Amino acid sequence: DSPYDFYRNLKSLKNKIISISGEEGFNKLSQAVYDKSFEYLEGECTNNIDYITECSDNYPVMLRDIENPPLALYYVGNIKALENISVAIVGTRSMTNYGERAAENFASELARVKIAIVSGLAYGIDKIAHEKTLEENGCTIAVLGGGIKVLYPKENTELARRIVTSGGLILSEYSPNKKAMPYYFPERNRIISGLSNGVIIIEAGLKSGALITAKYALDQNRKLFLLPGNIYSKHSEGTNLLIKEGSGIMVTEPKDVFQAFGLSYNSHEEKEIIELDEIETVILKCLEKGEVHIEELLNITKLPINNLNSVLTKLEVCGIIKKLRGNFYTL
Repeated sequence: DSPYDFYRNLKSLKNKIISISGEEGFNKLSQAVYDKSFEYLEGECTNNIDYITECSDNYPVMLRDIENPPLALYYVGNIKALENISVAIVGTRSMTNYGERAAENFASELARVKIAIVSGLAYGIDKIAHEKTLEENGCTIAVLGGGIKVLYPKENTELARRIVTSGGLILSEYSPNKKAMPYYFPERNRIISGLSNGVIIIEAGLKSGALITAKYALDQNRKLFLLPGNIYSKHSEGTNLLIKEGSGIMVTEPKDVFQAFGLSYNSHEEKEIIELDEIETVILKCLEKGEVHIEELLNITKLPINNLNSVLTKLEVCGIIKKLRGNFYTL
């Protein structure tokens, strides 16, 4: 494995290394491997492939706050795509006609109002989400479960090219020449949800990888949207179970997603912001003085953290506030 791969796994070895060489020894080893790993990253970047690390100014703010954020991301395309408000659309690879139609509808309506669509460039729902976004001249971001140079599946190579040329982004935490492995896909799903303000699950069986993305979305305090499906279809067993358990928000049309973010929306028209309520007004007054940490907003609003995060996400989706690194917010 490369120095970068070793550095990625260093945290799991920390206690063992400290027991042998002490904390100072671990720190020296960590720094040495860190330096070597980013020399390696630079050597891997050819053919328009670039990378960002946790130390980069343009590293996605939303990823900094998740558990186990990627230390680095290789990418090709427009890195500024990560600055957009985004919603992930994921689901089964073996979709039904119902799932295909729903994915087209949600992706099209969200893309029309300049929300970036995040997905995994896989067969099925992922592919539809990317394609419909491109048809609307929208921005889409594909997170890979392998290296950029060995794109999987190969059949989506042309789609990947269209994403890049349209101003979108292809990215991966895996080295460009690293072939996709089965266990990479569950890992990368934390990035799909981590980059997104909300996650829509279109169709998912009981063993679908989309359910892993759903779990990450809940753990990361993202809004989880669930499309109900045929009770006799194996492709909807997973989503129907999550709805039954009350694990997310059931949606049947794109309007439901906008309402969950506190927005009103007319199909084929630009989104419009609803009037601000008392809490939202208090938050904006507070932000008028400059950057404010979420802890201060908690003290001022007296809201539970989940409720405050919902209000902040709504204001961010509206384009009124912006989240900065370290859980700071600004107008």
